[in-house]
Amino acid sequence: MRLIYYPFKNVNFTQKTSIFLDACFLLALLDDYDTKYNLCNTVANKLINQRCQLYLSPIVSAEVINKLMISLFIKDLTYKIENIKPLNKTKNIQIIIDFFPTHEKNIITNNLKTELRKINFKKRFDKIYKAGNSKLLEVYFQKAVELEKILESKLHIKCVSLNKQTVINARDYIATNQMGVNDAFHLSITVQNNIDYLLTLDKDFKRLKSNNSKVSILKI
Repeated sequence: MRLIYYPFKNVNFTQKTSIFLDACFLLALLDDYDTKYNLCNTVANKLINQRCQLYLSPIVSAEVINKLMISLFIKDLTYKIENIKPLNKTKNIQIIIDFFPTHEKNIITNNLKTELRKINFKKRFDKIYKAGNSKLLEVYFQKAVELEKILESKLHIKCVSLNKQTVINARDYIATNQMGVNDAFHLSITVQNNIDYLLTLDKDFKRLKSNNSKVSILKI
């Protein structure tokens, strides 16, 4: 197994090249504030132009949609700071902010950008949802699904499934390489389906110990 860094010299991308896409790559394509946005778009366009066979799994789709929901949620709560048009109604955003503890509410309402990292937005999102206020969050569920579907269509991505053997192999990668659970499943699915490359932004794949797999990791 090889680790190949961008710009992927000596890699000949053709219509016969198969590539499994990690969630972090897809999320970067959907966020023009991401530091890797331009690089990922350059790579994506190249893969499309060369008609490469692109794949993801249900796990990747779930990860993308889940993280998109929270990202859209955060952007709406900080729309005044970022000077952007919110997705949600402003009255709903204010109701959402009222669910936050006083010190976090002050950070948001006073536009204290440097303090935003102290707020666990996902925790607040989950609390609002579990309290039976999902209607306030409806737009984030809908938009996240819409964006993920558009991206799949634009890149002509096919979905590969997982089974018991996927789980067995993933467990081995976790135990042997101390990999994150999602990354281990991505790798397991890639190997199991004889896909040529796994494309990622993740540093965790550096931990991989050598094995006999023909899969190579494309790292941006």
